[in-house]
Amino acid sequence: MEVSTFLARKLARRFRTYDTDGDGYVDRADFERAARQLGEEFGHGPDSPARRRVEELCLGVWERLVRAADTDGDGRVDEAEYAAAFAAGCWRRRRTSPRGTGSSWRRSWRSPTSTATARSTGRSTCAGRAH
Repeated sequence: MEVSTFLARKLARRFRTYDTDGDGYVDRADFERAARQLGEEFGHGPDSPARRRVEELCLGVWERLVRAADTDGDGRVDEAEYAAAFAAGCWRRRRTSPRGTGSSWRRSWRSPTSTATARSTGRSTCAGRAH
């Protein structure tokens, strides 16, 4: 997928949101920091179940992101890797119907070309790496 100038600006802005320390990379520490700040903003202490859940969810997003976008294996994602993962379809949305409760949209970390592989192996190969 070709990324338009408009979409490139949106991706760059979203990347900067994830890059909480402004070092030009998104890494696990950025997601940990964001989860901690979010918990503090809502008045949850470090041992609060709600804060632990937010941290768990944030780190889950990080794990999916690093599997989909970290093509050089350095444990962090730069802006080019982030944009390339998006352009490759690793972030496309797909329709699901969990537990028969009706359809909803959710993020899919599979590329459109890896759907057959994912179905046959149970693993996605987005960004050229098996997950």
